Amino acid sequence: MKKDMLSKTFVIGVVILFIGVGGQSVFAVDIPEKEEIEPKDYLFETIIIIANNPDIQNLFEEYKNNINLDYNNRYIFRQLLFKNPDLLCSMVFTKTKTTTQYLEESYDQGIKLIDIYSEEKTLEMLDSVKLKNPELLDDLNNIVMNDEDLSDRISKLSFLNNETNPICYALVILGIRAIIKWISLDWLEVIFRNVQYLELFFMARSWLVIPQIFIISDLLNVFDCWWF
Repeated sequence: MKKDMLSKTFVIGVVILFIGVGGQSVFAVDIPEKEEIEPKDYLFETIIIIANNPDIQNLFEEYKNNINLDYNNRYIFRQLLFKNPDLLCSMVFTKTKTTTQYLEESYDQGIKLIDIYSEEKTLEMLDSVKLKNPELLDDLNNIVMNDEDLSDRISKLSFLNNETNPICYALVILGIRAIIKWISLDWLEVIFRNVQYLELFFMARSWLVIPQIFIISDLLNVFDCWWF
């Protein structure tokens, strides 16, 4: 997986000052014992906190129409339609939420999607997300770097992402699911372009997935998960 992605993708390290420069962080952090925290649960909590941050929500609203996906959307949609139509229906008709239950369900669905498309192709999908306006990264950096709770959580997650990389593993699975859901909704919007209410329905559902893609992709790079 390519790692020199600064000029072509939007998944550049958002909080490198916390974990990347000289091994120091901006804020002092109490590193917990590994037994105290379940990595996946703590990751889900962190994603929810990020998604509910008002400044980050405003940022997503500003940039929601500025993502490109350089991949064969039709292939992705048809593969899922023919191999697991029930999973497709569940994804596109379930509203994106910022809850632990939703992330748990997304995680389970992500595992099924990797089985459908193969690990190699799903990683290619993650690598194919592009941002039209890279200045989003600077804005996102400013928000995260000035939020003490978020920086503390990033440091703890970095500690929890030990030699078995449970954080990276969970992020890849969630990322795959978010991207394929977005692709499926986008394709359905095209199919029903002349059916007003259905087109608007799928368009609205598609917009709701975008913040999740931002957050997950962001964290994938923070924890150096692109080698998966």
